[in-house]
Amino acid sequence: KDKTNLKDFENLHTLDLSSNQISDISFLKDLNQLKYLNIDENSVSKDLLDLLEKSGIQALQNYLKQLSDQDVDFLYEAKMLLVGEPKAGKTSLMKKITQPGYNVTKGKEHETVGINIVNWAFDYPESPSGKFKINIWDFGGQQIQYHLHQFFLTPESLYVLMTDDRAQQTQFDYWFEIISLFGEGSPVLVLLNEIQKTTPSDFEINDYKRFFDELSIEYKDVDLANDADGRFKVVLHTIIEMYKNLEHIGREVPKKWVPIRKDIEDLAKKNNNHISFSNFKKVCEANNLADENDQITLCQQFHNIGVILSFINDENLHDFIVLNPEWAVNAIYEIISDKEVKTNKGKFDREWLFNRWGDRYTHQEKCNLLSLMKRDKFDLIYKIGNSEKETYISPILLPAKNPSLIGMRTVYVFATATVLCPKEL
Repeated sequence: KDKTNLKDFENLHTLDLSSNQISDISFLKDLNQLKYLNIDENSVSKDLLDLLEKSGIQALQNYLKQLSDQDVDFLYEAKMLLVGEPKAGKTSLMKKITQPGYNVTKGKEHETVGINIVNWAFDYPESPSGKFKINIWDFGGQQIQYHLHQFFLTPESLYVLMTDDRAQQTQFDYWFEIISLFGEGSPVLVLLNEIQKTTPSDFEINDYKRFFDELSIEYKDVDLANDADGRFKVVLHTIIEMYKNLEHIGREVPKKWVPIRKDIEDLAKKNNNHISFSNFKKVCEANNLADENDQITLCQQFHNIGVILSFINDENLHDFIVLNPEWAVNAIYEIISDKEVKTNKGKFDREWLFNRWGDRYTHQEKCNLLSLMKRDKFDLIYKIGNSEKETYISPILLPAKNPSLIGMRTVYVFATATVLCPKEL
């Protein structure tokens, strides 16, 4: 069937194109009366399917119009998230990637608190710029920081799970579960750091591939302190190849996105920790991107590749775009690591919280940070009782046991309970 003739049906309301071999859906931009659209099970890129599912037909059509009405650029950028236990070598890996010739010395690196973000690029002739850009996010490994990671875990990313293969204390179950929850099918590279290894690894990749079959899992072993054996070069090659295979790489994007991205980065460099969506709109409009649906789509894309932190579809956080993630992490980490909160078994009220933050944050910033902590999907704090003081509790500060999750999937229940059930259920 000739799909291009469909553009002539201007009054078409319902269109089901599922289970075909269609890859080019540019003709949809002309069907202005369309109310129902099904393009599942085609060769359409996942980002377009996600845009349709999350934002609707009009947003998809607006995006297609942008691509047809102006010059296009191509997306060769992605996010790398380094996760794992304390002292597993995440910061050492980041430095070896970004600083060729860097020598790792045991005990030299300080533990990361919160996150550390570094930009890296490798040569890539297919890109118009000749470069492939990577935004590397190095996460602190202390267990109390794990829940903070959830703010930044995104789809369309590469997850590198670092483990110290001597200690063999990595909570693989936890990491694969949370990557599955927030990464939406992103690939995972398990890197077994074998500095002065004396015992065999306890990592059974086939078990995890079987129970987390929605993830693409690879693993390599390496001694980050030993360049002579050539294994780090293999790891670096593997990382680059995994990036090339990310589905969104090479995607056409409107060329006007480029100057908008630069303007947003310039704002961050001027010590703007966050901006409102209305200010984001102004930046877009100054660069001739006027439609709000297009602006929302761009905002989500910038979030996915690690340029900003945004929850544009959250009614409490849609007007809060974080340009400096470390600023948000530090504010929240200050609370969950507070001795008084720990002594009180994770319990605090709004008045105490706002006083604890003091005059370092405006009242609106405090409200936004509290909304971030309360966000349902993150399970960082819960409101308890009906008192006027607005009391909260942080489950991560309660005593807990960590049962093995192999063959089980986690079901999170309100407040403190965690129920395990077979994955098949």
